[in-house]
Amino acid sequence: MNSERSYQTSFCTDYDSLLHECENAQRIWSEWREEMNSLGAYRLNKQVSDELLRLQAKFAKAYARLERHTHECELCQFVAKLTEERNEMPCATAAMPEHAWPV
Repeated sequence: MNSERSYQTSFCTDYDSLLHECENAQRIWSEWREEMNSLGAYRLNKQVSDELLRLQAKFAKAYARLERHTHECELCQFVAKLTEERNEMPCATAAMPEHAWPV
């Protein structure tokens, strides 16, 4: 997880739950797709194909909710701006470990 996301999850519980929902949906879709591809089941069964599409759509919706939240949530925008400003100070970020920055 990049530093911007770790800061956002520290501040915004909505972002945290949306991020976990998105990551979980992506993991389930990927695991299922990988398993079905290894079995060759996607060629044999329309139900398998339909389920993969359903899982992909579930992930896409979760990702869209997460993206929409980051654009609408003032707290997430504030944290992103702080992180961006911190990353623009290479001397300071090189000299200070990440955990030393105020949260």
